Amino acid sequence: MRAAGDIGKYCEGMMEQGYRPAKADKDLDEEEVDAMAIKTYIHRWAKLLLLEADEGVLQHVQALKDWPLELLSAEGWVLLDMEASRAGKYHDMRQVKFSIKDGEELPRTAFG
Repeated sequence: MRAAGDIGKYCEGMMEQGYRPAKADKDLDEEEVDAMAIKTYIHRWAKLLLLEADEGVLQHVQALKDWPLELLSAEGWVLLDMEASRAGKYHDMRQVKFSIKDGEELPRTAFG
């Protein structure tokens, strides 16, 4: 939760940037200010975040097309030498379980 002074500063900053809420400033409660903050964040940053995610996917796809498998594995973009086995069903959909051969630990990947 924000302190009362923080809410006032936030509202002042919003007003300086041209935002005008439907209610007068004195009528805003903390939940309304938090909702305004979320809407402002989404409006300002969502498109940028989606573009950044798309760029990451494009880079990954390009690497999968252009790089040799050994380099992809060394950079942690793919896992090689895995085994697949049936793992039953979940809501009428087949499941597959992937594991590393010989019980080895998972190698480092670019995805954490």
